[in-house]
Amino acid sequence: MKYTAVLFFAFMIGCYTSTSAWEVDRIVGEGQPQAYKDGYRQGCDSGYFQAGDFFYRFSKNVHRYSNNDFYRQGWDDGSMACRSSYY
Repeated sequence: MKYTAVLFFAFMIGCYTSTSAWEVDRIVGEGQPQAYKDGYRQGCDSGYFQAGDFFYRFSKNVHRYSNNDFYRQGWDDGSMACRSSYY
């Protein structure tokens, strides 16, 4: 029984995912600054998490969100897009 539980949790940890850089480039396009792409990736992961997909995690760089307009816009766009696509 313990062996089965260990395998199950190892499998679940292995399933953890994050929005990949190439996926963000495909969605966002090449014309956006890196700060926007970073924000979009973290916002997307957070949006999925907020929608109930616990294979993702909430992630926001609060200092960067407060001080960088590109990061903030990317985070907001990614969060909204991925949260609504989950529903």
